[in-house]
Amino acid sequence: MIGNDWGAIGIKGVENKALKIKCIIKLNASLDKTHH
Repeated sequence: MIGNDWGAIGIKGVENKALKIKCIIKLNASLDKTHH
C-alpha cells in the first residue's frame, strides 16, 4: 500500500509540475503580447 501511495504522489507531482509549466508559459506569452 505504501509503495502504491508513493507512486500516486509521484504521478500527481509530475502532473502538478506540468500544469505549473503550462501556466508559466501562458503567463510569459501573455506578458510578451502586452509588452509588444
